[in-house]
Amino acid sequence: MASRMMWLVAGLVILGLILLTVGAVIEPSRDKVDQSGQDQTKIHENAAITQEGESLIAIGLTLIAIGVGFVLAWAAPASATSRSGD
Repeated sequence: MASRMMWLVAGLVILGLILLTVGAVIEPSRDKVDQSGQDQTKIHENAAITQEGESLIAIGLTLIAIGVGFVLAWAAPASATSRSGD
């Protein structure tokens, strides 16, 4: 059971890294994005391509954070002993 959980967590982290990489690749650099809407040669900030890239980056980072959280919770389980002797 524990090995399945670790494979699931590893899969989450790898999926997060893949989504993060794809989002970073399709996200245009800031010098190609027009925030004012005046320059016709640049991509507008609210264009679909910038939204998709940012969304993939956010989902990827979320999956990585969830995976790291599971690893930390698995690595340091709570102690079952109590201090009733004090």
